Amino acid sequence: MKDSSTTKFSQRWVRSLPVVMLITFCIMFGTAIAGNKYVGTSDSIVGFWHVELLLPDGSLFHQGIQQYHSDGLEMEDAAAPAVNPANFCMGVWKQSGDTVNIYHIVFMYNGVDTLPPVNYGVLTETNILSEDGNSLNGTFEVIVYDLNNGNQLADVKGTTKASRIDFNHPFTLFK
Repeated sequence: MKDSSTTKFSQRWVRSLPVVMLITFCIMFGTAIAGNKYVGTSDSIVGFWHVELLLPDGSLFHQGIQQYHSDGLEMEDAAAPAVNPANFCMGVWKQSGDTVNIYHIVFMYNGVDTLPPVNYGVLTETNILSEDGNSLNGTFEVIVYDLNNGNQLADVKGTTKASRIDFNHPFTLFK
């Protein structure tokens, strides 16, 4: 038989558990977004984007759909005609003011059904977020390496442009 002090303690703990859980959630969530003061504002890159990488002659090198997360993670579903028929890749981003820097890794394949990858690339971007927060413009560099020996195979540079996708700015491939 439990003594009454143990029973009272257990009852108080059970009653306070939802409050403890809420405080824990707030601390965890607050810590996750604290590193990016731009989250939830028009000054933030956080969200869903249609991105295009253009070569110096203006031709399309790459396009994709990117998702920027508040924790600094960037994910892309790439439709990259110059590199692959399609690819999913990931990276990280950092924002300071209206400047957004991206470091992104991509694995490259010889064809649609080939595994393992044959090359990998490192994509870096420096972009400027527009005043209204709905577009990006900047520069990119992709350095491609042979996955087997690490030799550099290509270095491609150009410009970037991106448009935010949301309920007020729906995605369209044809403008």
